[in-house]
Amino acid sequence: MIKIDVIVNYFMALVIPKLIFKFLIITSQYTGAYAISSRLKDLSFDIGMNEGIGVLVFLGILIYNISNRMVYKFYDHKIKRERKKDKLLTKEILKRINSYSISKPLKQRLTSAYILQIYY
Repeated sequence: MIKIDVIVNYFMALVIPKLIFKFLIITSQYTGAYAISSRLKDLSFDIGMNEGIGVLVFLGILIYNISNRMVYKFYDHKIKRERKKDKLLTKEILKRINSYSISKPLKQRLTSAYILQIYY
């Protein structure tokens, strides 16, 4: 079963750099292969096309990490809202975290953050 956080992270990491590149191609004064090669070179600050591809890959990795952080913050705030709204106990919160359709590492991260938050 594919988890929501995995879909969101990969979607953002793949689609946003593609949209940026498509925007750059559309706004180029050139067409065809020359538009692609010139924009890749522009992305690399005029170093070369290969480096432009590297910039897009770096952007994808950066967006993946930002998306990962945003998904974590979303679920963290969701847990805090549910706890405050429904006045849930620790066991109930941990059950809700396990019921979310998210990846196991995110569940572990949320669980450990919640448990550590209780003790500090």
